[in-house]
Amino acid sequence: MKYNWRTLYTALALGTALAVSAPAISENKADEKTNMSQTAKPPEDNAKKPDVQTNKKTSQDVSIERIKQYREQKHKKQLPSRGGYRRVPANVSAYTLLECGDNAGVTASGKIVRKGETIAASKQLPFGTEIYIPEFDPASPLFRELPADLQKYLGTSGYDGFFTVEDRGGAIKGKKLDVYFGSSRVAKNHALKFGRRNLTAYVIK
Repeated sequence: MKYNWRTLYTALALGTALAVSAPAISENKADEKTNMSQTAKPPEDNAKKPDVQTNKKTSQDVSIERIKQYREQKHKKQLPSRGGYRRVPANVSAYTLLECGDNAGVTASGKIVRKGETIAASKQLPFGTEIYIPEFDPASPLFRELPADLQKYLGTSGYDGFFTVEDRGGAIKGKKLDVYFGSSRVAKNHALKFGRRNLTAYVIK
């Protein structure tokens, strides 16, 4: 049987080329699978993170704590963390001795007016009733919502948010409250700056 050497040579060359290219094809497929698996893996940034709960106190929480501290100091004993007060809507303004005429600072209850203590209220609240207003307490977040110069005046004048009903007024009716600010022109300016505000007051029992 005669062989065509040219044909045999071509067949051998083709077989060698196929053998050499086969591993390269396999490696390419393996690389493709690796890339696909890496792409399918979800990124870590999208993983669900646990919720973090903060224990930040609200202004009402601070008010309740301050009332509790005040009552415990007054009664000299530990009291329940809740109760001992009632929240009431109040229309609060400020006054000074300059608007009081020639009464020498004597209130309707017969006591001398005191900064950081005296407040005027309607007859619905008897003399001696204690009231807490957070906006006048430097320890309250609501205090820091006041203008900076007003904060400074109240803070350096001894205000702590607690008042005693000691005065009346012809225009003080219903839910209106009038806080005594002092007797100077500076006090008058700060009283005007405070103006009239709708706030929440706490009547202490």
